[in-house]
Amino acid sequence: MKVSEGAISNGLMHDNVIVREEVASYLTRTRQVQPDMARKVIQAVDQFGWKDVLRWSHRVSEFQLDDELMPWAVEQIHR
Repeated sequence: MKVSEGAISNGLMHDNVIVREEVASYLTRTRQVQPDMARKVIQAVDQFGWKDVLRWSHRVSEFQLDDELMPWAVEQIHR
């Protein structure tokens, strides 16, 4: 059974950190790190917090930001 890319990326909002980590690994491995995926990662950070979003929260930086997402990144740095 083939799972759509949208369904896979929705795994970033899963309650289990292991699922989120596997989805992030898949997305970076397949080079799907564009700003639209970064938006989903940001939603996960906002929902789960930096401590629990992924096993290694620095992996969030593997996703590309655009001009619209930069204010969020700057705010996170200032926190």
